[in-house]
Parts: sequence; C-alpha cells; structure tokens
Amino acid sequence: MKSSLDLFSMIGCIMLMGLATKNSVISVDYINQRLQDGLDLTDAIVKAGTTRLRPIVMTSLALITGMMPIAIGLNEASSQRRSLGIAVVGGVFISTLLTLIVIPAVFSYIELGRRWMINRVGSKIVNADVETK
Repeated sequence: MKSSLDLFSMIGCIMLMGLATKNSVISVDYINQRLQDGLDLTDAIVKAGTTRLRPIVMTSLALITGMMPIAIGLNEASSQRRSLGIAVVGGVFISTLLTLIVIPAVFSYIELGRRWMINRVGSKIVNADVETK
C-alpha cells in the first residue's frame, strides 16, 4: 500500500517538473526577447511578468482545479491516488509563485553578473560561446 502511494506522488512530481520548467523557460525567453528589442533589464522583467502572468496563472488554475477531486479523495477508489493530487496541487501553487517571483529575480542577478563580467574581464572571454554558435 505504501509503495503505490509513493509511486503516484512521484508521477505527480515528474509532471510538476515539466510544468515549472515550461513556465520558467517561457518567462525567461520573453525577457530575453525584450532585452534584444532594447528594453532596460527592469523594464523587460516587468513587461515579461505582466504579459506572461495570464497564461501562467490560467495553466496553473486549470491544473489545480482538475486535481482537486483527486486530492480530496471522497470515495475509496480515489483515496489511493490522493497523494498524487496533494503533491500536484501543492506543487503547482509553489511552482507558480517561484515562476512569477523567484525566476525573474534570479535572472536579473545572473544578467547583472554577466554584464559585470563583460565590463570587468572583457567581452571576448564571456561572449566566446555566443560567437561560436
């Protein structure tokens, strides 16, 4: 009994990793597009946050709403899959907050560090992999 509960929650964690990665990549890609268009870093992050907020929240709410009956587990048959629903509902909520708050903040620090390295060390070392592609 215990091993089947762990299996279902692990399946939910794999699904969560895909959703969180997709949302984060979409957000960072939009920030990079705005930076290439010439926006300032802060403006690009704010623009990406306001533009990508709706699709990210809609995806998360749809997944949470769909998993709530499984997480509640009202009958005996669904009580076995309750761990899947609980893992997915909690994980989607946390990953949505991470995607909307933590990922843009970490991206800004990485971008500022990259710019500092270009100014401090030189663009030939930092941009060497960009020129080869």
